[in-house]
Amino acid sequence: MKQVFLDQGRLYYSRDPSMVRTVLGSCVSVCLLDRHARAGGMNHYVLPVCNDGSGSPRYGDAAIIRLIQAMHRLGCDCNDLRAKIFGGAAVLPYGVAEDTVGDRNVAIAEALLDRYGIPITARCTGGDAGMIVRLHITTGDVMVRCVTKSTETTEYALT
Repeated sequence: MKQVFLDQGRLYYSRDPSMVRTVLGSCVSVCLLDRHARAGGMNHYVLPVCNDGSGSPRYGDAAIIRLIQAMHRLGCDCNDLRAKIFGGAAVLPYGVAEDTVGDRNVAIAEALLDRYGIPITARCTGGDAGMIVRLHITTGDVMVRCVTKSTETTEYALT
């Protein structure tokens, strides 16, 4: 099975059996899955909105739209897509408690997925710790390992 590590500002989508892994703090990853087409994809964005006109996938608004478009190229229909969202922790010393970078990253995902009519079927967002996320493209299974500020980790599966 192909192993992919997803850096910031990147996305990956495929019909081939693949395991996609990334590490998140305040960043967010949106996973899109279509069980009918047996396809899936994941992005990893840093900030919520692109204000420079570049359309860079480092920004949530661009990264989510690009992932939806990529899934369409694989033959997926928005009506069959399901989303899982991860990340958005308050790990950066910016913003007040209700308006962190992580919170804004999660909010843009929720807003765009709602606009496209794509339901969120699983999520692990917020908190104050980072996480390692692994997506199995063909099954849609996701493993999340929360990384606390100490050396402890907690791992669980979201299917």
